[in-house]
Amino acid sequence: MTTTTNRPALYLPPGYLGARPVAVILAFDRVRMAMDQSTLTGPIDRIRRACRDFVVESAFMEYNARYSGKFEMFQPSRRAFDLLVSSCLGDQVAVLPIYAEVAMDFIFEDGEKAQVFDAWISEHMVIRGLRGDIRRIGRTTYFNGAKPADAVGTAEGKKRKPRRTAALYSDRPSKLNIEGDFGSPRFAVHLELRFNGAPALRRAGLASISDFSGFDHR
Repeated sequence: MTTTTNRPALYLPPGYLGARPVAVILAFDRVRMAMDQSTLTGPIDRIRRACRDFVVESAFMEYNARYSGKFEMFQPSRRAFDLLVSSCLGDQVAVLPIYAEVAMDFIFEDGEKAQVFDAWISEHMVIRGLRGDIRRIGRTTYFNGAKPADAVGTAEGKKRKPRRTAALYSDRPSKLNIEGDFGSPRFAVHLELRFNGAPALRRAGLASISDFSGFDHR
């Protein structure tokens, strides 16, 4: 789902005195779901036209043999979710959300204003429940969860990804303008909260695919 508001003051943090964004876009950047079949039938091309990309692949879910396939949506619009549910899934295909990036783009008229806002957010933003280090890698700021289990290797020697993280950057145009609310690409400060795994998504209110279409990003 994509929501655009022309009231960006609702989203500005207290104490910020710089340039105001001209609009704010609320949407999903990426969504990944497991399903209990390896392929999908239906209007796949129409779904692809309603998002940046739509990928389906056969892949068994680790520790859960029920799910034999998965699909991934990039910057999906509300129409993409509606088409997927009505024409591809219905009541016949069981689906489990396993990853999502809940995103917000602050739209600016020029890159300098966007970078000022980015720097202010990077210095002052605190996300409840994320207690890890804040790292700047290139032009992206990462806010990482810091549970001990996330920071150490598992018994198999693999590192477990944090269940919830955030990323912030301002060095590229908005990717979320999938519904064409703005004619040409604009400078954007992109903030996304990443939920990894079904338990994290359930806690965020995204337990089923129907939750995505009506999700309130605010």
